[in-house]
Amino acid sequence: MTDPLEDFARRAVGFEGRERIDAAAVEVMDALREAQVGALLLKGPVTASWLYARGEVRGYTDCDVLADPYRFASASRVLRAAGFHLYGDEATHPEVRDEGRSQIWHRVPGDVWIDLQWRLPGFERPPGEVWALLWASRVTMTLGSG
Repeated sequence: MTDPLEDFARRAVGFEGRERIDAAAVEVMDALREAQVGALLLKGPVTASWLYARGEVRGYTDCDVLADPYRFASASRVLRAAGFHLYGDEATHPEVRDEGRSQIWHRVPGDVWIDLQWRLPGFERPPGEVWALLWASRVTMTLGSG
């Protein structure tokens, strides 16, 4: 059985940064939509809203965004235009994973990290097919003030 204090401490890590990460998620998702790049927010405020009750402590230190793999280069340009710099690219480092699946972006003001993904682990279908299935079954969620 997990110690309740340890469980709380584990979930609270990153709690203070939630507002700035949520604000950056809203900004990035709006910019991607404006650029007509399909994107799904996978981690951060979305995961917290699914798994935890309102008011329950759940921290996170970044957010994960799955971009349409056919528009991934455009998604990268949107992040660069929003002031993020490319910190790491799994496609250029095959020693990290058998198959690259994401780029890590960082913006110094606010210390915000975005994991921009073009494929998800565990799926045997090509990224474009997985994207089409996920995009077709997406659910809309209001972030920030609306």
